[in-house]
Amino acid sequence: MKNVFGMMLLGIAVVGMVACGGKADSGVQEQVTVVEDSVAVDTMALTADVMPKVIDFYATWCGPCKKIAPIVEELAKEYEGKVIFEKVDVDEKPDLANEYGVEAIPTLVFMKTDGTYEKNVGFMDKEALKAEIAKLLE
Repeated sequence: MKNVFGMMLLGIAVVGMVACGGKADSGVQEQVTVVEDSVAVDTMALTADVMPKVIDFYATWCGPCKKIAPIVEELAKEYEGKVIFEKVDVDEKPDLANEYGVEAIPTLVFMKTDGTYEKNVGFMDKEALKAEIAKLLE
């Protein structure tokens, strides 16, 4: 029963975020892009069984998400072959966001190969991101 209640609260929160933040104007191109092969987009398999993962939960209308996107993309290139980077749009995959307890965005999940993970909510600068990635590679 607790899980059902929690999922309902997250759904309400996500709807509230959309209502408050609104969608980006249709004339504004989404600034979050996928870096060729270094950013995986398979959101059905978010377990880090081969390499550690950084999962970026974002929304297209989120200002801090747009600010962190180029940093994440740059680090995806830098750590290619060592860390898998995935992006999950919370508006398109609310169940997945709920599964990881995402209550605000951006949320970055740093997942080790054993499946354990830590989360960071909010904007992170490049140095803070690199420090978290270094922990994944220990």
